Amino acid sequence: MQHRAGSVLAPDWLGCGGSSRPAWTPGDDGEAAEDFFADSFEQWRAQQGLERMHVVGHSMGAIIAVRYAEKYPERVSSLVLASPAGVPHPPSESFQDR
Repeated sequence: MQHRAGSVLAPDWLGCGGSSRPAWTPGDDGEAAEDFFADSFEQWRAQQGLERMHVVGHSMGAIIAVRYAEKYPERVSSLVLASPAGVPHPPSESFQDR
């Protein structure tokens, strides 16, 4: 078995945990909210100097993780959804099939 060293980075979503609230009002547009958080995650990735990463989304974070993978597939090595909120059944195709 080969062992690979790496880092686990666990950022807070804007307005959650120890982060400050963003200067943004969500309104009623769910897609705009998903894009807002996915784009902020992409900015964070670039600031960290990461080319590609394994993304794990838990609960509501899984919704944002899926949106991030849809918008930036070239940056995602793998996607893990842990107890995802709002996902009624598995997708018909895998991430690698795309």
